[in-house]
Amino acid sequence: MSLGVKNKRKKIFRAPGFTLGESHQEGGVFELALLVLKDDEGIAERFESAFSEAVVLLENAPGYRSHCLTKCLEAARHYALVVEWESLSHHIEGFRESAVYPQWKALLGLYIQPGTWVRHFRPVVREEAREGGCFDGDYI
Repeated sequence: MSLGVKNKRKKIFRAPGFTLGESHQEGGVFELALLVLKDDEGIAERFESAFSEAVVLLENAPGYRSHCLTKCLEAARHYALVVEWESLSHHIEGFRESAVYPQWKALLGLYIQPGTWVRHFRPVVREEAREGGCFDGDYI
């Protein structure tokens, strides 16, 4: 029975043959989200402030390892968020499908245009982070 309410849950892209159960424990999984902020005066500052509040939810998620939020030099409303997870299922099932994800969306969704591009990557070549680097644990 339909009540005329559309399911607004965002479909998560999955390549054919790829399952959430695939573990990448040794190298982890990197989530890359390309964010474009809405076109409002002062939105970048408000977004960054909201992110500093929301990041606590991310950092306390099971399987979370690290993250780096970067701002585009050429387009002031464009950001890239890279989050390192122990596995893809930690991101999808442990965070996106968790009770805290709606809080994350409520804090940040006001600032971000619809249509965020999100993909997951596994490390191919990995070097230790230099001090002060994005993934050295002290950056954000």
